[in-house]
Amino acid sequence: FVEHPTDKSNRPKKLDVPYSVLGPYLGELFLKAFVTGLHAPDERPTAQEWERALYKTWDLLVPCSGAKCSHGWIVMHDASLRKCPTCGEKLHGSMPVLSLRSESRPGQWTADGELAVYADGKQAQALYSWHVMRGAPRAEGADTTRMGYFAFHQGKWILVNEKLTSLKSPGGNHVPQGAAVELVDGAQFMLSSEGNGR
Repeated sequence: FVEHPTDKSNRPKKLDVPYSVLGPYLGELFLKAFVTGLHAPDERPTAQEWERALYKTWDLLVPCSGAKCSHGWIVMHDASLRKCPTCGEKLHGSMPVLSLRSESRPGQWTADGELAVYADGKQAQALYSWHVMRGAPRAEGADTTRMGYFAFHQGKWILVNEKLTSLKSPGGNHVPQGAAVELVDGAQFMLSSEGNGR
């Protein structure tokens, strides 16, 4: 592993794009597979861990606006990351990252995912059942009905409700289908009031 944290014997003189640009979920598994698990196969990540990390990383992808970018997407895992690690294109404007939380015990909410928000005129981040409900299937064959989408409207980021039946605003008011919730830093709102809702 050329990026081993202590063994630099395989490190190239120039490392243009480090593994860390893939974000925390995949980055952790790279270290687990190629450092702690290198000589200890039982310490290596399972296929299920890789799949989970890939899904979580997918939720952090935002499009790169660089016309000549060979990758086209950036893993938005760090708010201070303001340029594409591949082409160097600077990111403009704000891009919210939602912290998804689910109730592990009554009144106790635990972070269990993130969702990077984008909308660039051609495409926009969508909200699906696996974002709304903890434990909703996400693998092949999962329900891909769009529950809502994000937009940058009149200088504000909003979540437009398409199919959510119990979306509540930060003030606790019901947000009907067709209406929107503004995304404000620090605001907390309920995507679903069902038992496993986020």
